[in-house]
Amino acid sequence: MPAKPGLLSAAAALGLLCVVVVATAWQSDDAYITFRTAENLWTGWGLRWNPIERVQSFTSPLWLLVATACRALFGELYFSTLVVGALITLVAATLLLHEGKDSWRAVAIVLLLSTSAAVVDYATSGLENPLLYLLLVLVVLEARRASEPGFPLRVALLTSALTLTRPDAVLFVLPILLWTMVAQRRNPRTWRALVLGLSPLGLWLLFSLFYFGSPVPNTALAKLNVDIPGSALALQGLHYLMDGVRHDPVTIALIVAGVALASWRGDRSRRLLAAGVALYLIYVVRIGGDFMSGRFLAGPAVACAALLVCLPLMLVIIGIFLAILYGILMTVMPIIAAIRANDGVHYRYPLSLRFIK
Repeated sequence: MPAKPGLLSAAAALGLLCVVVVATAWQSDDAYITFRTAENLWTGWGLRWNPIERVQSFTSPLWLLVATACRALFGELYFSTLVVGALITLVAATLLLHEGKDSWRAVAIVLLLSTSAAVVDYATSGLENPLLYLLLVLVVLEARRASEPGFPLRVALLTSALTLTRPDAVLFVLPILLWTMVAQRRNPRTWRALVLGLSPLGLWLLFSLFYFGSPVPNTALAKLNVDIPGSALALQGLHYLMDGVRHDPVTIALIVAGVALASWRGDRSRRLLAAGVALYLIYVVRIGGDFMSGRFLAGPAVACAALLVCLPLMLVIIGIFLAILYGILMTVMPIIAAIRANDGVHYRYPLSLRFIK
């Protein structure tokens, strides 16, 4: 009965992820931009921050619908969105465990996600990250069926869903979507499927243009239209990545391993997805990162985790990689702690989880 130990270990990994996510659950102040709009929508004031102004203050239309549904069903937004975010994260992890042919390989990946500060922190937070996790896992799993007839429609639908979750998330699927268009440019059925799959996004953009006066969220206009030199923004973006290296090395290791190994061992679809992750990280550097540490690294980490689950012989390669990483960390971290202690500075190990905030 070899499947039973794998099933038990998968359940234990999922349980650990659940415990960590629930124990560290929190709500960010940024989430209340969406929550206030959801409240106004449910009470009849429309998709607005202020009832008298048509301004798209929220970034994620899909997450806004989820929040509005929580308000309608449970009469509040704080606890219900925490629960929904945690559940969506667990569904994404369950898909990874189900997809891994070697259960131990998938278990190892889920255990790594449990120690990723970025993934765990934004599994709740009231932001759209859990929905992004689920959609990115679905995109990676769907790439395994890129040769099937229905793939263009499914990848176009997922592109619409990702863009409606976060407009910049389209970068994850842009390479594989463009490849599909170019590779099947002479197939009218493919183009009909792509148009049909992208129609939800197109309809939202038309509605947004009519209702708000702009297809672009006000948040994007406010954050990206700044009078700061591009070189300064890029430097700040690199600092953002280095902050991840210093305080969340597991997340960075997942991203580096996923992109590198998918580019080396993956087929065309997985290489295109790895290119999408790299493109997204370039964008993050270009805009100067974010004021929330790790927020823009959580999505790439989940996407790379899914890529690692789908690659052959990844358990052996990941084990070697993690053994080397563990040896480096066990050497470097005590040295850093000793230096900080000598300077009279309290040092918290990056991999330690705070269950009480």
